[in-house]
Amino acid sequence: METVSFPFAEWALLPETGTDWSISHDLHQPDSILVTGLSLRDASSVRFEQAWSCLSPDEVARAKRYLRDESRNDFVLCRAALRTLLGNWTRQPPSQLRFTYSAYGKPSLVPVEGVPTPRFSVSHSHGMATLAVTSGSHDSLGIDLERRRGDLDGLGLARRFFCPEEAAELAQLSGLTQRQAFFDCWTRKEAVIKALGEGLSCPLDSFKVSVSPGSACRIETLHPAAGPVSRWSLIQLAVGEEFSCSLAIEHPQPRIVCCQFQWDPVD
Repeated sequence: METVSFPFAEWALLPETGTDWSISHDLHQPDSILVTGLSLRDASSVRFEQAWSCLSPDEVARAKRYLRDESRNDFVLCRAALRTLLGNWTRQPPSQLRFTYSAYGKPSLVPVEGVPTPRFSVSHSHGMATLAVTSGSHDSLGIDLERRRGDLDGLGLARRFFCPEEAAELAQLSGLTQRQAFFDCWTRKEAVIKALGEGLSCPLDSFKVSVSPGSACRIETLHPAAGPVSRWSLIQLAVGEEFSCSLAIEHPQPRIVCCQFQWDPVD
């Protein structure tokens, strides 16, 4: 599919993710995918306290395992943002939502009576977060965000972990173009793995995605258990020059709706 423009610098210009806005724009249609995002580094102390208070005991325990304060804070705010978004979606208090986890660690929302259970995916990197939600009946949704770091040997990593064809395409590029193509490819592959829900059991070289800048964003090959490639969509989200972001969904023609994230009011 084509690239969808979702620049971080213009998030404040997008409609908000409040409940009434979501319903009035038919986001609960099965072909609609809501994509939103937020900065994790500009929260007030009151907001941060509120974020901690809505987490479950297992999420609090997970947060405390982070050694770096910055990483712990990013996790807490990202998880609270997910709860806020899903709470608005289901008309439930964020702190009362419960999650289950697959054998590979993929989270799912415990169904709320009388409300279609949303499917979701979340990713955060270096102080920014992106979230995707759909009311579609399929479980296969994944989003991934990565900062385009200059200290990584992208080509070396591609030769080690990607398909030989993907690494060969990257080798034909250089400089900033190669760096962007590497991170675009990386987020595309991570989004697919998240959508499949197989975690590290799905090797990055077991399927192929498009690489070359300017080419259509798509899955080119996929292992048979995932179904035909024609059933899938891969979307590049243009969030700015510093980050790469991709969305994978098991739907041939999804409708992507981008909007500004909205926290619940602070008491």
